[in-house]
Amino acid sequence: MKLNRLFLLAAMGLGLFACNDNDLVEGSAPNGTQEEGTTYVGLKINFNSSSSRANTGDQPIDGDGDGTLYDDPEDGNEAKVSDVRIVVTDAEGKSQYNAVVTPTANNGNNIYLFKITPGKKKFYAVVNGEALELNETLKSWAGSQLALTKKASELYEYNTTATEGKGFLMSSVEAVEQTLQDNVSEDDVKAGKANNIEITVERVVAKVTMQLSTTLAAPGGFDDQTATLKKLTCQIGNADNLKYNKDGEDDAAKYKTVGTYLMAYDDNDVRTTPYYQYPATGYDFDGFEQSKLLNTDIKTLYENNASSVNPARFYCLENTHANTDSKNYLQSNTTFIRVKAEMIPNSAKQFTYSAGPAPKVTISDRGSMPTDLETFYVITAAPDQDDQGSYVFASDLASLYADLVPDGDADNNDDKAAAVVKALAAYDYNFTAPYTAGCGYYNIWVNDMKDANNQYLNIAPVFRNDWYNLTITSLTLPGSPKESIDPEEPIHPDTNVGVTLTIRDWNKVNHNVDLQ
Repeated sequence: MKLNRLFLLAAMGLGLFACNDNDLVEGSAPNGTQEEGTTYVGLKINFNSSSSRANTGDQPIDGDGDGTLYDDPEDGNEAKVSDVRIVVTDAEGKSQYNAVVTPTANNGNNIYLFKITPGKKKFYAVVNGEALELNETLKSWAGSQLALTKKASELYEYNTTATEGKGFLMSSVEAVEQTLQDNVSEDDVKAGKANNIEITVERVVAKVTMQLSTTLAAPGGFDDQTATLKKLTCQIGNADNLKYNKDGEDDAAKYKTVGTYLMAYDDNDVRTTPYYQYPATGYDFDGFEQSKLLNTDIKTLYENNASSVNPARFYCLENTHANTDSKNYLQSNTTFIRVKAEMIPNSAKQFTYSAGPAPKVTISDRGSMPTDLETFYVITAAPDQDDQGSYVFASDLASLYADLVPDGDADNNDDKAAAVVKALAAYDYNFTAPYTAGCGYYNIWVNDMKDANNQYLNIAPVFRNDWYNLTITSLTLPGSPKESIDPEEPIHPDTNVGVTLTIRDWNKVNHNVDLQ
């Protein structure tokens, strides 16, 4: 299965038309000065062009989009342009021009003009590189493949108003090749008669949002659950394409940001990022900590009795792998959203121990429920099948510690409860791992793709400039007690996720997610 060249996107049309001699910032000639030109080139920046996405090859897309423009008010400065760098090479790739250009007014339009030698050229554009302090990297760039070992947060500065922040790093989709006419004047360029270049750029990062469906967000949306949901929060995982090296001496050496390419890179029609590919077998994840993948930015999706909760918003790096039989999309290297549910069971069971020649335990309904979050377990096997699926609080289990583990040395309730859980196996009771502090978890792989038969493909590529909008349409408590992931395991083992994919501007990808 290949990841095909579906994503040479035009999230924004940048028609680049004009600049003057005074706008030449960094020279790119061998001596470090700008080469003298004999013709003018014009550049102009246009936004809000409808983006497009090719649909060729064998990677499935659920839905083909309707071309709707998404210009939501809360998007703020996602289209902000602070600065534009133009890079020009000759047909062989030798640098001819590399400068941050400054707009000047021309009949109500912002245009740029600069002089350059005529002939066949390749044109590139980078937006907001100066604002995001990437000039030292970009000023010598000549259109070659360039890996940016940057975190996603270093490639944008989002704010809710269009005038704040630095905007998003945007780069050419591909080189634009055009032959420049000789002896074109400034006035000719301003009039649009010759040497006008159009370049398409896209954001180097992707966008992920998540919210509840209107049914769940409405009052009583979770009334049918076995527990009272107090709060839902979420974090993005592996937004920065981390590479794990077990032999690193410290966290900085063990967990490195691999980053992304300045321009999207396709190798034989397969989109890849400069991401470390784990060997198919035998890789040692000793010491791996999933917490290193989680962004510290925690967003609230739901709060009991809250009047309203805004959608969660995250940005991440493009994350694509060559998909082979080795199944490169693993939990350790694939971008996901971790949803955390905080809950109090609506009912629970409790155990009683009876000593004697034939010791036994009995189970009964617990009385009142706690008002604060507490650690609990779920019964997975019991002599009476009606007790399966019941909640049991760790504090109640711990009260049996002296009877069931008389020689134990545990000194806190959590350890006592864990020891009692083991002891109850002798009485044919089995339990889940503890739901510590009343919390359950769900992993949602951002672009968990399916084939035409609705079967998961075990691939979840995240492409730059895409907007993945996840909507939780159903949620079954208590989720998984495991807060960690299994780094070598395939994606989405902890939850059943139903996905509807729609390609729209940014591009926007809508998912409906069923959490089980």
